[in-house]
Amino acid sequence: MSEGERVPFSLVYSQSHLRLPPALDSHTQFARTENFWLEWSGRSKLDGRWGQAIRRSLITLKALAYEPTGGIVAAPTTSLPEQLGGTRNWDYRYCWLRDATLTLLAMMRSGYYDEARAWRAWLGRVMAGSPDQVQIMYGSGRATLAGMRSQMAGGL
Repeated sequence: MSEGERVPFSLVYSQSHLRLPPALDSHTQFARTENFWLEWSGRSKLDGRWGQAIRRSLITLKALAYEPTGGIVAAPTTSLPEQLGGTRNWDYRYCWLRDATLTLLAMMRSGYYDEARAWRAWLGRVMAGSPDQVQIMYGSGRATLAGMRSQMAGGL
């Protein structure tokens, strides 16, 4: 490859007991992805000295949202220790209610409300039940701590 050259490719995931999804043209998929992000970021009317940096940050935050459910993970990292050498590790690949709220405040201040509506719908589903059952974090695709434990045991 040389500078400026693009070589699109695609990766596919499927559970071992299911058929693989049909192969898609990687050039077409790349163009669709690029168009999605250009359209999405183009809706922002941010300008000025920090407009480009803020737009780049918003793209990163949007990428943390799980499209099928509206859940927003805190970070794409895992097992950050509470204390070096300690036994408690915090997994930020889950939707922490506080972190997602701060993410959505930044997005709404920039005019992105669809993500807030999707997250609110997700929140209504995961928090259905008694107020004393509210948790500090939830799986972006599963509603309960038991579901998160099941995901972690299954190797995510």
